[in-house]
Amino acid sequence: MQTWVETYESQVLRTNMEAPGYIKVRRRVTGRSTKIEATVTLAAKLYDDLQLWFFEKSQAGTIPTRVKRPQDGAEVVVRFSEPPTINFIDKGAMAVSFKFEQLPIWVTL
Repeated sequence: MQTWVETYESQVLRTNMEAPGYIKVRRRVTGRSTKIEATVTLAAKLYDDLQLWFFEKSQAGTIPTRVKRPQDGAEVVVRFSEPPTINFIDKGAMAVSFKFEQLPIWVTL
């Protein structure tokens, strides 16, 4: 991956109270779910491999998969939250954008 942006889902529920200006705050969950947006430029000849990875190996996002983080090269377990977006830059290259999610239990895998 060339870019990697992590966003943590909010764990807080905010509820307005009857008295103006008061907001009740409580924690929704204790686990941390992470949304990831990543991009990579690949050779256009890898198009079929990308399709195989998403539709067959990952069952269109229902089965977790492993990817390498660019900041440290570590493999992490994620699953697709959306199909990848493919932009053909020229005849020999494509830019691919991914949206993944990482569930709390997967952090230790």
